[in-house]
Amino acid sequence: MRQWISWAILLVATTIPVQASSVLAVDFQQLSRFARHVISGEVTSVEAAKDSTGYIFSTVTIRVRRAVPTQLQGTDYTFRMLGGETSDGRLAIQGMPHFTVGDRVALFLNAKPEQVFGPTVGLWQGVFFVETDPTTGQDVMLSADRRPVTAVRENRLVTAPQILPKGGLGLKALAVEGQSGPSLLSADRFFEEVRLHRGQ
Repeated sequence: MRQWISWAILLVATTIPVQASSVLAVDFQQLSRFARHVISGEVTSVEAAKDSTGYIFSTVTIRVRRAVPTQLQGTDYTFRMLGGETSDGRLAIQGMPHFTVGDRVALFLNAKPEQVFGPTVGLWQGVFFVETDPTTGQDVMLSADRRPVTAVRENRLVTAPQILPKGGLGLKALAVEGQSGPSLLSADRFFEEVRLHRGQ
């Protein structure tokens, strides 16, 4: 593993340049079917540290509220991924969101979550955030780059063009533009689509 990633570690604080063109694009049906588990919950712990190779890894724990299939529901799920921030350095994967305690997320988990970059199918493609729409009180979905998800159509996710800041204020601003409420994909509907696209 050290040889595999050593080319990317140039500075103590750096970003590994994983270009979108070098990551296989997956649609929603592929995300749903390739994933061993799809979970949603709250990040309760993020611990970054250098391992014996000298690279920074983060151990992230999710308190799982919802899962397809249901085996992980109500459990704490922990994974380890390359990247993080310590007192003497920071390492990040380009395009991969940074997890912080309190984030609500939905993850499409690989069959082998111990992969060096992390547990999700298609890197950032298998990462979503959950926010509460302050206008409707409904939990809605955001993509990894925090674009509101509006629908799943022909096996593909449809997202709004806006990149929202963390928290509900961005969603409240969308309400002024008439893009809130039923036009945003709710967390409930999102998981219905997951089950549908897994053939369950």
